[in-house]
Amino acid sequence: MKILVIDYKGDPLRIVEPKKAIGLLSRCDKHGKSVAVGIAYEGDKIRSGRATTDLPSVIQIVNFYNVPHRTVKWSKHKVFERDHWTCQYCGKKLDPRGRDSVRPTVDNVIPRSRFAVDKNPSTWGYTITSCVICNRKKARKTPAEAGMKLLSEPKTPRTSYAIVTGMNEIRETWKQYVELK
Repeated sequence: MKILVIDYKGDPLRIVEPKKAIGLLSRCDKHGKSVAVGIAYEGDKIRSGRATTDLPSVIQIVNFYNVPHRTVKWSKHKVFERDHWTCQYCGKKLDPRGRDSVRPTVDNVIPRSRFAVDKNPSTWGYTITSCVICNRKKARKTPAEAGMKLLSEPKTPRTSYAIVTGMNEIRETWKQYVELK
């Protein structure tokens, strides 16, 4: 069982194990105020000795204001995850271990050959998931020049998406804090 930790604004920070969550809930600042509070519960319990306590599924940090702004680092695998392993031209579902036409590739929406020397084409706004067939068809053209349409515009995913990427199941109480698209 995992617990989502959010900041005072409701933005996700990380996912923690119950032991870390209990540590956060029991911590106080120099004025004796709690650092974190449980704000959502799904019926999870934790036992210690003779006592049984409700364990929150979401913890909010209430007096920690210096949360650094984090961004999602670009990688091929994260592009595939963002696009749900789907070709952004034809909509075909791709297989991570697939061969030939069902193998995912990263396509530069604007061809690499058209980038200025000081620009990096491997960034969120310029790359999408594509099947091998569509990637070859587009070749060194823009989607418009190749007569192809994008199913969705490439964009940088929110940090909250990166926190839960790869998890099999998102808890119901997390959904209001975590944007999945």
